[in-house]
Amino acid sequence: MQGELSLTPKQIEIQHLEYIKQSDFVWLFDNYVGLSTALEIGFAYANKIPILSDQFINDVTISQFITKIDSIATLINFNCRSINNDI
Repeated sequence: MQGELSLTPKQIEIQHLEYIKQSDFVWLFDNYVGLSTALEIGFAYANKIPILSDQFINDVTISQFITKIDSIATLINFNCRSINNDI
């Protein structure tokens, strides 16, 4: 993100969380989930924002909070509101 070089790691993460709060969904790009990503998944879930991926997530617990879809192209017809009702 532009301007992040002058921010602390905490400020950067808070900024990311604010962006997540404004999002319709969160997309996971790979199947590795580190600590920051786990925090963001929990935050998204707590804010009823769907977490989507087209890949299998290795972590048994975290994978329960992720909706797997066939491909990123599927997002065109994906209804995030229906997922929100399940959260």
